[in-house]
Amino acid sequence: MHLNADYVMRNFFYARTSGASNTQHQLHAAADATLVDDLLFFDGDASLGQQAISPFGAQVADNGNLNGNQAEVRTYTLSPYLRHHFGHSATAELRVSCDGVSSSADNLLDSQSNRVHISLDSGRDFRALQWSALYDAQRIDYKSSDDVDLKRLSGSLRYLLTPRFAATGSAGYERNNYVAIGEKPEGAFWALGADWMPAQRTSISISAGRRYFGNTVSFAAQHRARIAVFSAAYQEEITTARSQFLLPSTSDTAAFLDGLLMNSVPDKVEREKQVSRFIHDANLPPSLVAPVNTFSNRVFLQKSANVSVASRGTKNTLIVTVFHTERDPQSAAGTTASTGALLDDATRQNGVSALWNWALSPRTRLAANAAFSRASAATSDRHDDNMTFRMGVAHQLHPKLNGGIELRRLEKRSSQAGNEFRENALTAFLLMNF
Repeated sequence: MHLNADYVMRNFFYARTSGASNTQHQLHAAADATLVDDLLFFDGDASLGQQAISPFGAQVADNGNLNGNQAEVRTYTLSPYLRHHFGHSATAELRVSCDGVSSSADNLLDSQSNRVHISLDSGRDFRALQWSALYDAQRIDYKSSDDVDLKRLSGSLRYLLTPRFAATGSAGYERNNYVAIGEKPEGAFWALGADWMPAQRTSISISAGRRYFGNTVSFAAQHRARIAVFSAAYQEEITTARSQFLLPSTSDTAAFLDGLLMNSVPDKVEREKQVSRFIHDANLPPSLVAPVNTFSNRVFLQKSANVSVASRGTKNTLIVTVFHTERDPQSAAGTTASTGALLDDATRQNGVSALWNWALSPRTRLAANAAFSRASAATSDRHDDNMTFRMGVAHQLHPKLNGGIELRRLEKRSSQAGNEFRENALTAFLLMNF
């Protein structure tokens, strides 16, 4: 069994605001276990933390600031599954998942979900023509609202035309039961595409097709150099806010550093230790700028694109990310699973972030982070801009004790009067690891 947990408790006391003192909890935990060799397995994870409610409210860099635009979000997932290899011919998997999402805000209804996922994938005996089939059924039970059912049955083929180029195709049928504001949320779907590996450390995948809501396109590319990783992706999906909270963050600092160390540190456990140590020693933020997962109970179509570059040398580490996200509601307000929906459910968000870390000495690091993001409401002329700049120095006082100082500047501009603010802050810290 493997268990990885990171918990932080933060207590805030305010000198000039009586009754505002509070305690905040942050948790990221994951576990996996092999219960029966080559047959029965278990995955589980849990999270607890503060999240922004809307991209149009105050976006603060420190959760200690009193802010009505943030709430605590709690998630968990329990997933036992059966997996069996039929020699080298195929692999079958039956996975049952139970998850839950709750928050301290009314905008996001508490919910639980039960999911069944069945897949059958070709094995090594099928070298030129690879195939897979899957069935996925999920029921989301919203507190004080109707259930939502999402079902999909599909099959896919992948044919190697050359050792580095493959043609891909998939087709199937999906049926959903939310009350749609456009096309009926069910029907046949298909997609055609290609996978290309022009070099050993370079991969490109692209596909285009059609689903019940219209034409779809997806793209993913990655290149891994000796000291750098370049990636780009675009996808379109039907999803919910609760589903996004259950997914790992695409702007997670640890994920970028993990990719940088993959060549030099192939062992996953040792790589995780080095990444965690580097983040703590350098006092890096847990994540870079990312689109706000707006609190909503509606089903929506999300189109997201992101490009990132991460590089790590002997003394310098640089991470640059760019993103664009569009969300369009698919379920009607005031109907199934839309109770508590915000007026800004239809949003456009863009952002860019750069993080630079410089090792001044073996025990002293300088870090700078600059970010810009814009949120626009699709149904009005409102747009908000957020700018952040942070610079600090961290020093290792003892193998388990770090200290440092940080200067922070935040600025929010809005096309709507009365929604702007500025902040200048100077922070000193001591961090002890146990």
